[in-house]
This record gives sequence, structure tokens and C-alpha cells, in this order.
Amino acid sequence: MKKIILLAGIALLAGTAQAQFGGSLNSASGMNDSRSTIANNVAPASAPQANVSGTNPGEFVPSTFESYQQAVATGQEELDARPLRVAEVARMLQARRKLEIQTPALIAEQDDDGNVIISSGKQRGAGKSN
Repeated sequence: MKKIILLAGIALLAGTAQAQFGGSLNSASGMNDSRSTIANNVAPASAPQANVSGTNPGEFVPSTFESYQQAVATGQEELDARPLRVAEVARMLQARRKLEIQTPALIAEQDDDGNVIISSGKQRGAGKSN
């Protein structure tokens, strides 16, 4: 176990030394070459940029327009509106669920031989056509 930890430490130190000096320790541009360390420490001047172009098809025409007074009045109405309470939202959702047609999750039927057949309600509803 100690040998594995020692080998991992040596490999880590060798990797950091190689990254700092820009090459292997055995090569000619190893620790003694100052140019390799300076060249590796230079950062790019700026981020890469892409060429972008566009055209103006004509004059800007807004789809809707309100006067300042209309915009202020609309904003005031929205501020004055009381937010729904949790109980009101629950009542609305409960009423919506009552209106929706509910389908059973599982359907138990009996075939001609008297065996019980259990199927999902989605399959039965999709297969029926009236």
C-alpha cells in the first residue's frame, strides 16, 4: 500500500513539473531553457469573436401602442388586483376536475369463460370508437 502511494506521489510531482516547464525533463527544452517557461505563461489577449451582420428591413412599427395615461392606468389596475388565495385556487382546481371526464386507472372485466381480466383504462378508452 505504501509503495502505491509513493508511486502516485512521484507521478503527480512529475506531471506538475512537466506542466510548469512545457516539456519533459529529459528533452533539450527542459528546465534550463527559460524561453519555454515564458512562452507557456502568456495568456490570450481577448476572447475569440465572431463576425455578425444584420440588415434593417425598414422603419420599426410596434404591434400595439398605448399612451402614457393608458399605460399608467393598466399598471394601476394590475397593482390593485388582489392575488388569489390558496383556498380560492384549490376551489377552482376542484371545480375544474369535476368538469373533466375521469377515466378509471384499472378496469376489471370477466371474459366468456369466467376469468377475470384486468386492463388499464387508457387502453380501453383508446380502443373504443362510438
